[in-house]
Amino acid sequence: TAIRSPVKEPGPLHTKISLTSSIVSGIIALCFAVYGLGIWTLVILNAVSSAISTLLLWFYNRWKPKFIFSLKSFKEMFGFGYKLLFSGLIDTTFNNLYSLIIGKIFSPLSLGYYSKADSLSGYPARSITHMIQRATYPSLSKLQSNDQSLELNYRKILRLSAYIIFPIMIGISAIADPLIQLLLTYKWNDTTILLQLLCLSFMWYPIHALNLNLLQVKGRSDLFLKLEIIKKIVGLTILIATIPFGIVWICIGRVFNSMIALIINTYYTGKLINVKLSKQITDILPSLINALVMGVICYLSLFLSNILWLKVILAVIIGFIYYFCSDKLTHNHFSMDQQIKKKYNYWQWRTLIVLMVAYILYYFLRKNFSAALPAMQEELGITKLQLGIFITLNGIIYGFSRFINGFIADRCSRRKLLAGGLVLSAIINFSIAFSPKLDGVFNLLDTEGKATMGLVYLIGSLWVINGYIHGMGFPPCASL
Repeated sequence: TAIRSPVKEPGPLHTKISLTSSIVSGIIALCFAVYGLGIWTLVILNAVSSAISTLLLWFYNRWKPKFIFSLKSFKEMFGFGYKLLFSGLIDTTFNNLYSLIIGKIFSPLSLGYYSKADSLSGYPARSITHMIQRATYPSLSKLQSNDQSLELNYRKILRLSAYIIFPIMIGISAIADPLIQLLLTYKWNDTTILLQLLCLSFMWYPIHALNLNLLQVKGRSDLFLKLEIIKKIVGLTILIATIPFGIVWICIGRVFNSMIALIINTYYTGKLINVKLSKQITDILPSLINALVMGVICYLSLFLSNILWLKVILAVIIGFIYYFCSDKLTHNHFSMDQQIKKKYNYWQWRTLIVLMVAYILYYFLRKNFSAALPAMQEELGITKLQLGIFITLNGIIYGFSRFINGFIADRCSRRKLLAGGLVLSAIINFSIAFSPKLDGVFNLLDTEGKATMGLVYLIGSLWVINGYIHGMGFPPCASL
């Protein structure tokens, strides 16, 4: 699928393939869920969806591979690719090493705290990095022979990445305590300090990725592999040194390892296109300082209320207002590139930032249901089969919604569709969270405090509706 998807095909064809695979795989997974396969239903859903998408792409795409072996092409591609392959294997092995060691030396409960903190902090950083890399790698590749233009565009992307990722990661770190209690309940309080530290580690992740991306653009996969080996030796040394002091110190070690890795990465990019560490720090420093001040303001905002959900909302709103207002007043970010016309520069940056933030919020409002599954099973007594049916129907409706809203986006304001979907999805999420509170009116809980079928149907219906609403987000992002 990955090989054939980039081939230029009409947009409606890809939509039909996506819609067909979503509906068929959803129906098949729903049948298995009814027959009691439980969590394996999600595995079947993803496997069948990928298989159908691959078969349809092969069927509709006229390009077919030829059974011709070119030794010259093999040597050229293999010489570049095998170093990236080994680098990826080393990186994956090292990252999984943390969970392996923590699970072996410490308790399973400690591993659970660490894994949850790692997933919550790593998701926004990896998602933003993935989007930026996919959007910028082709354009940077076209400039690989022009070092001056490559440097200009690279620094521009660097500033944009820092402008987006720093406030998100520092903001999560600042409100980690009420956020964990709100999303995962008080039982996960020990995750808070780990989440805060890992956010400070992952905030540098896009900067690492951009530096390594530049090595690929220049065709230096040998340096890519060399850097990976050096960084992992340093990281392994720090990991071994921090193990005796506990999980908190392991996370502190990851913060220091991330900072050292940044210095190592920028050493070679500085040699390639004269973008040394000092230049990169100068580019990202305004956003870093602004984000740190925002983090302090978010933390102080937590004392404005004793209500958990209101604490988080107030901190996010106040931090958001400060960050963008201070940037507007100081012109720290948008006035640095003088070669782009003022009006184009204004809308270019803001459109890209809004789309990224909106897409992340859509993902958050869709993926948070998975984080709540254990609590819903334990506190409300909703079975895995029922939850599996909710998720499956949500996926089916989501695929159908993307198709329908694609036509709607062509005929109405994309901005209103994008914003309206976020607002409606937030309302649905809050409605699900507070639905048990309606027990006094609709008898949604039994005498033991467990969910009746009325509450099960209510939550399921709301989550299926949320699947349609989330389909309102993709067409505006894709078209804009």
